[in-house]
Amino acid sequence: MREPKDKKVLDSIVGLEGIERADASLILMAEERGDALISNDLALIRVARSRGVESWWLTTLILRMTAKGKMSKEEAKAVLIELVETGLRLSPEVYTSVLGRIDEM
Repeated sequence: MREPKDKKVLDSIVGLEGIERADASLILMAEERGDALISNDLALIRVARSRGVESWWLTTLILRMTAKGKMSKEEAKAVLIELVETGLRLSPEVYTSVLGRIDEM
């Protein structure tokens, strides 16, 4: 993985926020490029948002892609199911809510 340009800021985030260097690198690279950060890690998203980096949950990405017609409802459900089956942890309420929102589109 490429590291961000400013190593001092990277070290500062790691020290102050108590997150892994790789996570801090992701945040800074998204910040440098003006990209959104997509994750399912609450700590990572909180730190990114505190730095003004747009951050989405994986489920948000699925819903946005479906709403824009880039993914069919069936594909969205299949991706969600596969993510959960391969270890993505979602509460039953979130899982049910996302499936319901996909169905409503």
